[in-house]
Amino acid sequence: MRRVLHPLPTIYEPEPGAREPLEVTLRSVVHEVREASNLLVLRTKPGGAERLAPTMEAKWPEVMAAIAGRDLLILVTASAKTCGRLGKMIRELMG
Repeated sequence: MRRVLHPLPTIYEPEPGAREPLEVTLRSVVHEVREASNLLVLRTKPGGAERLAPTMEAKWPEVMAAIAGRDLLILVTASAKTCGRLGKMIRELMG
């Protein structure tokens, strides 16, 4: 049996009604995590930032606000130290 590989979509679109663990979502959507003082910047596939923002605000009290564009998510934390810890945690979840 021949295996057919399909190209990845250019915009992140989960299956309708699908709920996946945050770790899986982070691995499939985020491709860069960087700290800038008290801001954590996540570069995502197009459409991924908008999907992650509400989850990040709800899941972690360290996140004071989440600002999402199409492919960029900025998480605001109270301090650079908190931002560093959160960045490390997200990278560990991503594997």
